[in-house]
Order: sequence, then C-alpha cells, then structure tokens
Amino acid sequence: MNRAALRIDRAPFVSFETVLQREGTSFTLTILRDYESLARKAIETTWPNVTITNVTDPFGERPALTATLGLHYHYMFAIRVDRRENSFLASLLETVRAMEADDSVYVQTLAVPAERDWYEGATQAYERFKAGEMPQKLALNKRTAGRTALKVATKTVLGAISVVTELMTGEEPEPINIDGGERAAILREGKLRSETLAKTRGDAYDVVVRIGVVCSDRARATAIMRMVTMAFRELDGDNYFTANETAADRTWRKMRERTMGIRLQRDYLSIAEVSRLYLLPTRPLQERYGIDAIKQLETGVPAEITAGGLRFGSVKHKGAEIPVYMPTDDHDTLCLPRVIIGGMGSGKTTAGARLLIEAVRNGFGGLAIDPAKGQIGDMVTAALGNDRVTRIRIDGATPFSLDFCEVNRSPRARNRLANAIISFFNTATDEAGAQTARYLRAAIFGMRSSRLSEIMRIFEEDEYRADCIAEMRPGMHRTTLEDYGRMTDGKRAQILAPIYNRLDTILGDEYLAECFESDRSIDMVALMSERRAVVIDVPKSVLGAESVDLIVNLLAIKADLAMVLREEADQFPFFLIYDEPHQFLRSARTWKSAAVESRKWRVGYVWMFHSWEQIPGDLAEIVRSAGPHYTVFRASKKTFRELAEELAPFTVEDYVRMPRYHALNMLRVGDEQHCVVMARMCNISR
Repeated sequence: MNRAALRIDRAPFVSFETVLQREGTSFTLTILRDYESLARKAIETTWPNVTITNVTDPFGERPALTATLGLHYHYMFAIRVDRRENSFLASLLETVRAMEADDSVYVQTLAVPAERDWYEGATQAYERFKAGEMPQKLALNKRTAGRTALKVATKTVLGAISVVTELMTGEEPEPINIDGGERAAILREGKLRSETLAKTRGDAYDVVVRIGVVCSDRARATAIMRMVTMAFRELDGDNYFTANETAADRTWRKMRERTMGIRLQRDYLSIAEVSRLYLLPTRPLQERYGIDAIKQLETGVPAEITAGGLRFGSVKHKGAEIPVYMPTDDHDTLCLPRVIIGGMGSGKTTAGARLLIEAVRNGFGGLAIDPAKGQIGDMVTAALGNDRVTRIRIDGATPFSLDFCEVNRSPRARNRLANAIISFFNTATDEAGAQTARYLRAAIFGMRSSRLSEIMRIFEEDEYRADCIAEMRPGMHRTTLEDYGRMTDGKRAQILAPIYNRLDTILGDEYLAECFESDRSIDMVALMSERRAVVIDVPKSVLGAESVDLIVNLLAIKADLAMVLREEADQFPFFLIYDEPHQFLRSARTWKSAAVESRKWRVGYVWMFHSWEQIPGDLAEIVRSAGPHYTVFRASKKTFRELAEELAPFTVEDYVRMPRYHALNMLRVGDEQHCVVMARMCNISR
C-alpha cells in the first residue's frame, strides 16, 4: 500500500498499480491516507490471506513511452467478465519474458467512484441502441476524433442526398443505416452479453488505464508497449480497450499525481468489470514469472490457538509471526492421543521434548521414553532445570525390579495386574494359550507381592504355593492352583513351558536376570502423580533391541496400570511420550486400549514415528479412529495422502514445499474440532 499519495482535499480514488520487471514484479494499491483503514479491510475481505505492507511510490523512473487505454464503444457496453479465467493477467505477465534487466512497465488502473446518476447515460444509450442507432462515444484523441468527424460528415451528406432525391422523385428513398456495421460487430451472437445487460444495476467507477514503459531502446519499448496493450484484448466482450500513445511528460505527471485528467466522456465500469482489472497472480503465475510472494499457503489463525496454553510454534500470517498454542482449558481435548510424524532430522524429537517442557510449565506433567542417545532428557533438563526433571537411566549398570508395584495401592487392582502380566508374557506372534493363561492368572491372584519372580516361586515351590493358597479366598483361582499341585511333573511341564519360553528372554540376558531379582522398583503411580518431567533412557546401543523391547513393554504396562490408580486429586493432564515406537512393538497390545481409554483418566499418549508402516495396522487404525491431534513434519507424499482429509485445505504440493522445521498441525479444538495450521515449530530455546 503506497502512503506517498498527497494529502489534499480531493475525491477518493483507488489506483491499482502493477510494476513489471524481470526481477521484482509488484502489485500496489494507492489510496488517500484518510482511507487507509477502510482500504485494508476491503483488501482483507477480497484477498483474505494477502500480506499487506506499506511501501513508497512504486513509480520511480520516468517512462520513455506512455499510452492511455479507454473503452472503444460507449460505456453502456461492458468488457468481458469471466471469473473462471485469469488470461488477462497471464498475458500481461508474459511481457516480462521480453524485457531486459533494466526495463520496467507501469500499469496504472485509476478508479474514481461514479456519480449516483451515472447510469442515466447508459440507459439512454441502450434505448437508442434498441432503436437501431449506435450510441456514440466522444473522445479527445486524433484517431477517434477523425473517425467521428468522418461519420458525422457522411451522415450529413447522405441526409442531403435523401432530401434531393425525395424532391426529384416524390418518393422517400430507402434509408442507409451507417450504424449497422458497428451494431452487427457487437451483436455477434444476436444478443448483448449478460454483463452489458446487468451493468446499470449496481454501482460503477470512472476508470482510466495508463501504461508507461521504461526502456532505453525505443524499438524495444514500442514492442513492449504493444505486448502490454494486446494483453487487454483478453477482456474483449461487447466492448474493449483501445490504446492511444500520449505525451510522456504529461502522462507521467498524471500517473504520479493519480489524477484523471480532462476527458470529453468518461469510461464507467461496473464493479464486476473493475474486478477483472484488479487481479493478483495465482501461485502458478507467481512461480512461473518469479514474483516475490509467500511460498506457503497461509490460513487464518483461529482465536482458540492464540490465547495461551502449550506453545508449539508460530504461524506466519499476513507478514506477522503469531505464536500458537494448544489450549489447556478443556482437558478432554487436551488429553486426546497425539501423533507426530516426520522424516529423520525433521524435528519430531524436539517437538516431543517441547511438549513435555510446556506441560510442566503449565502445571501438568509428562513422561518420555527415549531409546536413542538421551537427547530428549538433555533438552528437557536444559529448559526446566534439574529440580523439575526426573531422569531414570536403564543402561545395564544398575538393575531395577521387574515388578508391578503399582497394584499395591489398590486392593481391587489384582485383576488388572493379571491382565497386565499375561499381556507382558505375550508376544506379537506367540500368545499364551488359554490353559497357560488360566494357571498364570491363578498364580497372579495368589501372589503376595507384585514381582514377576514370585510367579515362578509359586509354580516351583510346593510349600510356598501351599502358603499362598491358604491366604486365597475360595473360588476358581484357588481351585486352579490346588489342581496344579496335584498334577504330575509331565502335566506341569506342559503348562509351564510357554511361560519358561518367555522368561528365557529375561533370564538369558545377564542384566535382565539381575533385574528379575532386584528390589529397586520404579513406581509409575508416584511418577505420574507429580507435576514434573520424567525421562527414562533405554539406550538401544547398550541394551540391545530385544531388551529394549521387553523393558519398554514392562514400563508401558506399568504406566497403563498407574493411569487408573492415580488418586482423584492427582488426575491432572499427564503425557506419555514414546519416541520411535517401532522399537518396542510388544507394547502395541497395551496401546490399543490406551488410545481410546486414556483421555478419561487425563493421560495423553504421544507417538512419534516416521510413517504409519512402522506400527501394526490394527493399532494405526485404532489410533486414527480415536481422533488424535496430528503434527506432520515433511516426510513422504504417501504419508500426506493418508492424512489428506485431516490436513485439508493444505495440499500435497504445500506439503512438499514446506520449509524445514515446519509442520502441519491438526488440532481438535473449537466448535469444529478441526483446526489446521502450518507452523514453524518451537525449538527448545524459544
């Protein structure tokens, strides 16, 4: 927007000014300073996502060649109005290809609101047109004046001949319709176009189009002028623009002053016609002709994500960087599952760490499991300090107990413990049979502690098993263990074989075998009841893939138990963040239920991975059906297409052009529960 317009007492105007250059083509709207606020609102209504900046006068160097465009016929006839096409602007921009580096073209479309009775002249002209007479347009240029004078002279001569003929013969001769050719040219299809017939139904503007060519080579300047004026022929309808070369100094002064000048007859255009002259280039045109523009699609930023909460990034909109947040007032929405997808190095691990940091800063808590190099813990500690972070490193040095101590907090948690342990013993491809599961469940109900090692003691030590049975209530589980005590060794081996097969993974690893006997517990209920960050490092490089899978499975089950065992007062939002979950798919069984159940307990699950193929298909389907929040960094086109509905209005083209460290964020907020923004994601220092 050009603020250089003179502040003088004059009628309001709108000057749309295009400057064509090999590098730096621009589009400027110049208005009186008093109307700046009104103009901004109008621009934002017309082009909701356009970026508005204040600039100096775009007309710098004096043009060597100038011309003025005006309507060829009376203004009652309209130029073509077709909102489906942008051929005029495309043709105009094509001029850039013929220009040298120092050349410039100024196209000024100056519009002044028409008087209230502007349509009367058009109405009268239309009546004359229907009567067979061609309405004439008076203009002050040599070509039009000469043509009009010739036409008037011809009509005068023909009129005189008609009178003489009638006097001599006594009969009136057949009239010669000199306007018939012009009328036939307009009525090519036997009728006027709809834009002409509707022209007088609304407001209009008095419009003048001026062109200036800055070029040191006169021949090239003439050729460029010809290309520019020919571009306006794309608007040919019942009327069309014709160009007249003008005195450069005088036209240049009018262009700079934004004045209409003296004209015998005005060119009134309807709002629909003016709109075809006030065009901004589409993205394909911007790319084709190297026009400086916002490279990414910018959407509006809903108020719900600007009022505070968990800060996750900033959205660039209309030239401003707007901080965006995940709202925290609705805990049901806040604790929906989250999926963070991105290629290697895209920023998804940082996004997970940032979520953990923001949770603590907002009075909540979170736990992240990191199978890599401890990057999450380092970032979180750097941001929050040691006093707000609990770091647990399971690295093969100090063993921890393979137990489910969480159930000690509730006498009614035994059944959930049984399901948890059976799930722990199951693998993705080899589940415990019904018979083994029944005896395993009975042993769990007979346990006096929550350690896995006690299960083996119940099955292997008759005296200890008898003591446990004595403390059990009558029922199926007690009967099952009593039945086990009466079995032969062969029958017992048949039942225990599947359990031993699974324990071999633990007992066959030196560190896990130590954990099997350890008394050092990790109490997930205690950890998830604190408003702080917890990071558990399980480095794959030290423990190995199988051990990491098993340990995280145990931790996932313990977290699932803790989720429902937290005290009512401690059920604040808490996030469980799993980085690279494909490394511990034993936990998939637990995650399937957690995806649809955790929100009720104010626990939000977060999975961060490269693509959907890294997790089981049934788990992926359950997660997607749960209606999660999405953060999608740049990855493959396939990843985008799988989420195309959720990420609309962004397209795959927007996605592949997305800058580094940016992500598409789809949040279930607001009344529509569907808010999508492209944000530059926060790093840890922001």
